[in-house]
Amino acid sequence: MGRLFAFAAKNDVGLGGPDVVTGRKGQMKNSNPFFKRYKGQLAFVGMAVQEPTLTYENPKTGKLFRKDEFEAFATEYLGVDVLFRSTGSPWLRHP
Repeated sequence: MGRLFAFAAKNDVGLGGPDVVTGRKGQMKNSNPFFKRYKGQLAFVGMAVQEPTLTYENPKTGKLFRKDEFEAFATEYLGVDVLFRSTGSPWLRHP
C-alpha cells in the first residue's frame, strides 16, 4: 500500500478510502496510517459515511458517533477533502 500512496503523491493522483470510522481496528492497521502520513500530499482524498457506519458507537461516549466526530476525524486525522454521506444520515433529514 505504501507504493500506491507514494505513486499518488508523486503523480498528483487522488485516492478514496474506506468508510470513516474513528479508531476502527481494521482501518487503523490498514489504510488510515497511510492517509495520515500522506495528509496534504495527495491531490484529492474522498471518503464516505454510509448506513452501517451510522450504527457504530463511540467507545469513549457509548453513544452513536456524531456528525462533528466523523468530520473531525476525516479532515484532521485523515486529510479528507470531500466526505460523502449516506442519504440516511440523520443530519440530512433535519437541516
